[in-house]
Amino acid sequence: MKRYFLVLFLFLLLLSGCQMHAEDPICASLGKQISTALPNGAHLAEVDEDFAETTFDFIGNTEEHVLLLDTTDGGTREIGIFKVGDGVSTADVERGIREYLKSEQEALASLSALYPTDDLTERLWRYQNATVLTKGQYVAYFVLSQDDTKTAKDAFLTAFKA
Repeated sequence: MKRYFLVLFLFLLLLSGCQMHAEDPICASLGKQISTALPNGAHLAEVDEDFAETTFDFIGNTEEHVLLLDTTDGGTREIGIFKVGDGVSTADVERGIREYLKSEQEALASLSALYPTDDLTERLWRYQNATVLTKGQYVAYFVLSQDDTKTAKDAFLTAFKA
């Protein structure tokens, strides 16, 4: 009888441990958490779905996503977070993000060659130094200053430690 209760106790303990497993964060919540951690993060606004779909051709292969653009400085700051769907590799999403970043770099380099300004130089630098980060089923990218990128990465990774 004691063995029966011991096995039952261990089973219940195992079951309760499984229930305590943290759920996957929602992309919109991750975006909010990151923007809250950033200086002037209140100026980062979520873009509409049409923009996301025309910018990233892999959107249909993601379960959810959030894209944030700065509303005050012509889009110099940008954050994207994507949760991949079943049967989709994070490498495919990461490749799509890198293609997008390369395309933006090329467009800004051409524009900057024609109309050199400090603003364009800053935007180009941010796209050239953008960070792409994968954590589990999530792929994020940050087009930010060096300090803001560190803050954003820390906020992103901290969300998975809960």
